[in-house]
Amino acid sequence: MLLQTIKNQASQWKQVLRRILDVTLFLAERGLGFRGTSDLVGVAVNGNFLGILELLSHYDSVLKDHLNKGMKSQKLMRRQQANYLSPEIQNEFIGCCAKKVLDVILSEREAAKYYSILVDATPDSAHMEQTVFIFMFI
Repeated sequence: MLLQTIKNQASQWKQVLRRILDVTLFLAERGLGFRGTSDLVGVAVNGNFLGILELLSHYDSVLKDHLNKGMKSQKLMRRQQANYLSPEIQNEFIGCCAKKVLDVILSEREAAKYYSILVDATPDSAHMEQTVFIFMFI
């Protein structure tokens, strides 16, 4: 009985994390912002990340249950044990994805006989230096 409950919870968390990671990848691939002026679920100005999760929850019962638990804990001003919706976890997911991409690039470079690296930098409209790295391998 207890083992089955643990398996069910593990399965549910895998489903929740898969959906959260999908939204993270969607926004990151398109260069869209994640956060709004609020980090609360159910608030209109909570940004793209929470907004897309809320939209998907209309069609997905797993996500709907997860966000409802988060909203209940917000209303009670109580911290939920883990919800994986915070800006810190968003940054952690992005960092993990970036590391995975870098690992793939480095393994392809190691397998290549020849490679070159092109680096270019230019200031943007805010006068911040933007640097681009281009890796080419054969």
